[in-house]
Amino acid sequence: MTADTDAKGARGTAGAAVPGLATASLCQTRRVPPEKLQWKELYAEVVTTGLCTGCAGCVIVCPHDVLGYRDDEGIYRPFQTEDGFGPDDCSHGQKGCTSCTRACPRFRAWEPEIDEFLFGRARRVDEASGVFKDVVLAKATDPVLQEVGQDGGLVSAILLYALEHDVIDAALVSYLEGDGSTWKAIPGVARTKDDILAAAGSRYTYSANTMAYNDAGDGATSPTGAIPGHHRPLHHDI
Repeated sequence: MTADTDAKGARGTAGAAVPGLATASLCQTRRVPPEKLQWKELYAEVVTTGLCTGCAGCVIVCPHDVLGYRDDEGIYRPFQTEDGFGPDDCSHGQKGCTSCTRACPRFRAWEPEIDEFLFGRARRVDEASGVFKDVVLAKATDPVLQEVGQDGGLVSAILLYALEHDVIDAALVSYLEGDGSTWKAIPGVARTKDDILAAAGSRYTYSANTMAYNDAGDGATSPTGAIPGHHRPLHHDI
């Protein structure tokens, strides 16, 4: 490039544009593509650091079925199943898939994004529970639901109403394994009042209710469902 070309911003002495050369102003205004946050980041920042709560949200949304879920020996974590790749790598993530990180409620700061989407603003410092209009203390009116529920049976009442009024076809819930003596929660599908009664109450342990999603599709006429908040991350999925 000649001094004359430099002075004229990549243009020839006659003022014509030089093929293959971009001007400095164009380079300065071009935006850098957003970072594609994928399984590698999720594994490093959540799965292996103690932030993962075992909700299995990343497993369910994976469009390539390369994430599995472990729930034995007290370990409730997702893992990579793709042949030829290490535990922290994913060929689809390398190609730009970000489904797992966008589904995870513990990956970086998702609260401001969801608050902006739902309420048009981020939560304030004094809104630790999130943006809300009212705080209501309520319980079920059905005495049976009150009896089997943990704190008044409100969630069970909402699910039962939704089922009986065709708002949903089924609900993803948690049941106790076997006779309940182990206190291990297992994901399941509730389609009747008896199912909801059997699933009533809180589980003070891991319960990846989303793992029952595929079972919920059997016999359902619509994809609508509900997930009671037995497990903190599931509040993000409702």
